[in-house]
Amino acid sequence: MHTKALTALVLIITLGLAAVQAAWAAETKNLGPKPLPFVHPLFSDNMVLPRDVPAPVWGWTTPGAKVTVSIAGRNVVATADENGRWLAKVGPFPANDKGQTLTITGTQTVTIENVVVGDVWFCSGQSNMVMPVKDATGGLQEAATADFPAIRLMSVPVWPNGDPQPVFRDGWWASRDWGLKETVRWQVASPETVKGFSAVGFFFGRHLHQNVKIPVGLITSAAGATGAECWLSAEALATVAGGKEDLAALATWKEMMIEGASYEADPAMYNKKMAEWYVQNDPGSATEPGWADSALADAEWKTMKLPGRWQSALGEFYGVVWFRKSFDLPEALQGKDVVIFLGQMDHRETTWINGVKVGQSESAGWIHQYRVDAKLLKPTGNLVAVRIEGRSGFRGDAANLKIVELSKGASDPGFSLVGDWKYQAGVSHSKATTKVPSVRPSHPSVPTALFNGAVAPLTPFAIKGAIWYQGESSVSNPGKYKQLLPALIGDWRARFASGDFPFLIVQLPNFGETHAAPSFSNWVKLREAQAIIARTIPNCGLAVTVDIGDPKDIHPRNKLDVGLRLGLLARAMVYGQEIPYSGPVFNKMDIDGANARLSFDHADGLAIRGGEAKLQGFAVAGGDRRFVWAEAVIEKGVVVVSSPQVAVPVAVRYACDDSPVANLVNKTGLPAAPFRTDNW
Repeated sequence: MHTKALTALVLIITLGLAAVQAAWAAETKNLGPKPLPFVHPLFSDNMVLPRDVPAPVWGWTTPGAKVTVSIAGRNVVATADENGRWLAKVGPFPANDKGQTLTITGTQTVTIENVVVGDVWFCSGQSNMVMPVKDATGGLQEAATADFPAIRLMSVPVWPNGDPQPVFRDGWWASRDWGLKETVRWQVASPETVKGFSAVGFFFGRHLHQNVKIPVGLITSAAGATGAECWLSAEALATVAGGKEDLAALATWKEMMIEGASYEADPAMYNKKMAEWYVQNDPGSATEPGWADSALADAEWKTMKLPGRWQSALGEFYGVVWFRKSFDLPEALQGKDVVIFLGQMDHRETTWINGVKVGQSESAGWIHQYRVDAKLLKPTGNLVAVRIEGRSGFRGDAANLKIVELSKGASDPGFSLVGDWKYQAGVSHSKATTKVPSVRPSHPSVPTALFNGAVAPLTPFAIKGAIWYQGESSVSNPGKYKQLLPALIGDWRARFASGDFPFLIVQLPNFGETHAAPSFSNWVKLREAQAIIARTIPNCGLAVTVDIGDPKDIHPRNKLDVGLRLGLLARAMVYGQEIPYSGPVFNKMDIDGANARLSFDHADGLAIRGGEAKLQGFAVAGGDRRFVWAEAVIEKGVVVVSSPQVAVPVAVRYACDDSPVANLVNKTGLPAAPFRTDNW
């Protein structure tokens, strides 16, 4: 989820939308049946009707009633089934950017105006698909010139549900600005409507519209911090290893939904459940204040420099970790109310000072900060203790790890807490006796819940294809992802009226550590899983972004190039345009003495990016399977890799790091895709 969006949400909650939340919670607890609409809300003014196919149009009326759908001088009659659902297929029609009228007549008459005919793309995933144009690099300038009458936009409300829904709902998750919003509808792309729409989606759609010369519809259905399992049906999830356990989590969530155990709607109930989980599972929380006690002997604890992700010390640890730091209060802060800043966290965090809890947060993206009363602090011998439940801990900037006088504000440098902290791992999730109640009715990260509430309502619409930017929340289990995403692709293809439609995947960008020695983390493995899926599942494609991320921000702002690369991929793969659309892709390796000679597809004009002095990002291993950094040169269209430490190369890896230093491109300037020749 986008940092600004999370901050805005926290501020909204803090500033008092209690009444709105209470009403929302009441509705969540009693989602009784409502009359289904005569025409599905997907069909509204300014929509894009899919071209060149018999396009389904549907709704609900009296069982057995006749419904006539009319457009462009053609009439199609449908009969409502025993449940009152009617469906008519209109067309096929060629692309047409002239606004037409779609009229639906039966027990009611509905007229839908300004309908154009073109291609509709479904844009889904997590927070990097959510990020709006206004928050992307240059986004406000791009939005200012966004006058495209033939591009139409719809943002689907992300409303998690325990069962497949026939229509989507308006409400809390409907707005890209994280507030309540009017009824969802199609909108014409304009400077105002584009600003809050998905940046990746808009930049992709604009590129298609300008180069394929047809109307383009974009439907965004995405939500931050969601794994792939949230976006496929229960039937599909059950076929995946571990899927039955995920479905058990869904059942637990549905029980919580009935109880109203939502952090936003009922913090006391949710916090009670979390407190019980900590006591039952985490040794540091068995008593109060537990490992936050100032009198605790922590001489045997190890130290870690903060801020920094705990992977360097704990590896891919997912669970609870405690941190402690002793400090003396500067004279300038003595006797003053202060704010302790902890920066961004991953994920759930609770903080004590001198054994007294001063705050906790359920949010990963915003800068954690808590007011501390002057009476709680001493001139010397203070202790701050932080308990984090997550995957990497302190991931913010050093400037946001500090204590500041309350009257000074966040920009004041204050008293820095950067440096050595003592740490001790509590419980890993793999060893916990009960599952952490980490999902809430208000949050969409629930297995199948977003398929139910934000995908199923759109089926069987005739989309042209899908673009998918997701994976950050799935890095803990890349092996499972190799099953989840293919299952999702097959699931969606079976449900939309589009057959084996194109599915274009954004590969995870560079983010996190650049390791001194060759490494192969879960982030890299997830990238590899995406590449394997794109290569082996028919009609799938991969947009490589390993060069346009941000090592310090999981939400990189450069969304223009992401949309461009997806657009190039679609133009070549879907629309048959003969254009360069990919960077170099590894093809084969030949061993020539001490050299590994690598051949690539899309290798026209192999080059070093930006005229840099030498190729980087290659590692080589011999029979001992120990990878070392390698020298690499371009010779007559191949890359020759070697190292004085490896007499006979056996395997080569390229760009296999969280944030790799890698610079192989072709004449288009597009980056070479990360790869490895081994399967160790």
